[in-house]
Amino acid sequence: MALPESCPQGKKIPDDVPILLHHWEDMIVRSSKYTPIPAGCTPSKRPIGQYLKYGFLNVDKPARPSSHEITAWTKKFLNADNAGHAGTLDPGVTGTLIICLNNSTRLVKSQAEDGKEYICVIKLHGDATLHQFEQACRKFIGRVFQKPPEVSGVKKKLRVRRVYELEILEFASESNSAILRIKCEAGTYIRCLCEHIGLVMGIGAHMLELRRSRTGQVSEFHNSVTMH
Repeated sequence: MALPESCPQGKKIPDDVPILLHHWEDMIVRSSKYTPIPAGCTPSKRPIGQYLKYGFLNVDKPARPSSHEITAWTKKFLNADNAGHAGTLDPGVTGTLIICLNNSTRLVKSQAEDGKEYICVIKLHGDATLHQFEQACRKFIGRVFQKPPEVSGVKKKLRVRRVYELEILEFASESNSAILRIKCEAGTYIRCLCEHIGLVMGIGAHMLELRRSRTGQVSEFHNSVTMH
């Protein structure tokens, strides 16, 4: 729909013009290149104090330290009053760990419950073809039953989680291993998923390595930083 022409002062605006377009020529248009001074400043000129008060870090978690340790160290390094992470990673798992600082810790729950994406290395306990492996993986796209492992810190109760995508990136028949990309609901245990794939194939399997590549809308390519 074409924008209405500017109406002179005191002239009635036609009834067929939507109310949101009344006096449109006087509106302040926000763009990536312009921010009204009263509303703040551009991200490139924002004071570091605002980032520390309202921002978050996309930390590339290393293996061995726990998520709690990474969060505590970050809080100490930046001298923050408060800090919290959006989604726990086991000590041996690497990848995206969102750490919210000070006032942004109220967003932890919304990020923690959003979808996750993982890159996983699975080891089969017997010989199998790519076709057999593909057939087994297809059975786990959708809603799946899981019981948290004994080593986990949550209640050992049967629950349902959703696997949105399960893609085979590589399959090596000589070593009976494969690399998977898994897009799933928060709270999904990839270790259990690998074991269940092995049960369906009748040969057994376990998870060799795991990396989280995305938490919510933040991936490992969105300004990811290391602890160093």
